[in-house]
Amino acid sequence: MTSTTTTNDVSAMTLSTMLRALRMPTIGAICESLAETAKQEGWTFLQYLEELVSQELHDRAERRRQRRLKEAHLPPGKRLRDLELDRLPAGVRRQLPTLCTGEFTKRASNVLAFGLPGRGKTHVLAAIGYEL
Repeated sequence: MTSTTTTNDVSAMTLSTMLRALRMPTIGAICESLAETAKQEGWTFLQYLEELVSQELHDRAERRRQRRLKEAHLPPGKRLRDLELDRLPAGVRRQLPTLCTGEFTKRASNVLAFGLPGRGKTHVLAAIGYEL
């Protein structure tokens, strides 16, 4: 440590190390800027702490969602919004909203798709996967 290092620098480095050890990267990244915002807006300590933890939880949920999407190996560009519903049989169009709720996952039921090549089976199933 150099003689120009201040106590605040040391405590910031220590805090950063502790937050990394606790696997709280978002708090480590935003704590100083959020502290400045809290100071300017007159937040209580609990309001500041609540916002820090809220941001950490939000980012964890987003990272988990991204990780699960990557693990699913769903084909890109096969989203529900890109699906041409008018090309699907009426029975599939009726079942699609129900399948997008994910109730079948709670019952551990399988979803089977049959049809000729190029009829949209992969697109429909991938779109349901992205939706869930």
